Parts: sequence; C-alpha cells; structure tokens
Amino acid sequence: MALKMSGKMTERVRRMLTRDKLGGEGFPAALKRDCARILGDYFALAGEPEIAVSQREDGGYDITVRAQAHEIRRFRTTEDLPMPEI
Repeated sequence: MALKMSGKMTERVRRMLTRDKLGGEGFPAALKRDCARILGDYFALAGEPEIAVSQREDGGYDITVRAQAHEIRRFRTTEDLPMPEI
C-alpha cells in the first residue's frame, strides 16, 4: 500500500534535501572549483574565491562570490587594446 504525501510534507522533504545539498561537502567544493576555473580564465587570481549560498524565505537563493586578482588576463582579441584603468 503506497502512502500519498501531503503538500506540506513534500515541501518539508524538499527543503530538508536542499539544506543537505548546500551543507554537504560535495556541492560547495564543486561550486568553488568551477568558479575558480571560470574566474581564472579572465583574471590572475590572488587566491581561491569565497562563495556563500543561502536560501531565502521565498525559496530563492542568494549567491555571493568574492575573489581578488592581481590582473586581468589578456586575450588575443584584446592584445592591441590598452589595459583598462580602474
């Protein structure tokens, strides 16, 4: 006999699994590696990026990425352009 889960129970299980995913070791590590790889394509990073993910009450997410770089990497298509002044 199969049990039918109520909407409230379904939502609770979904929130619990999402919290486990965000709080586990694999997801944050993979996200940090991916961000470091992508940012490293554009910048000479001064260290690993810091990443924070939190779930809002409305079910959405706030994602903050903080990184420091020594310089902007130059691309062949931009080699003849002057470096931007920041």
